[in-house]
Amino acid sequence: MNIRSLILASWTIIALTCLTGSAAAPALAQQGEPVSSGHVTMHIGRGAMLLSLTGGRGELSFQGQTYPFSLGGMGIGFLGFTKVDAQGEVYNMKSVADFPGAYVQGSADWAAGSGEGVLWLTNTKGVVIKLHSSSKGVSLAVGGEGLVVRMDGGR
Repeated sequence: MNIRSLILASWTIIALTCLTGSAAAPALAQQGEPVSSGHVTMHIGRGAMLLSLTGGRGELSFQGQTYPFSLGGMGIGFLGFTKVDAQGEVYNMKSVADFPGAYVQGSADWAAGSGEGVLWLTNTKGVVIKLHSSSKGVSLAVGGEGLVVRMDGGR
């Protein structure tokens, strides 16, 4: 994926997020008790002034296999720098092919020093990720952010 594609996808995601918001948590709540499809761990860095750039790596555990992935994205309304470590459950995923793509979330958060939080992301294929994160750094964010996940190793 080249930088132009990443920028275009991220800005499209941000626009949609700002208009509609992320409905991942309410959608799962309406379905009853969600069943986990897999597990993810991520290590992410984010920083900028008004426009943010995000990048990182992670691993998806699905049906006894581990799949490395990378992620990148852009956002609006961000000031500062944070390093985030996150892990969580993946829902609504039928195959590994459902995992890569563009994920959205609407956000309003802040961190000073370190902090913990829960983040819901959803992609265009209906895959939902509930992340429990811990962050280090100083930041203030109000706006939307889009992430693009790409599977590593030709997967």
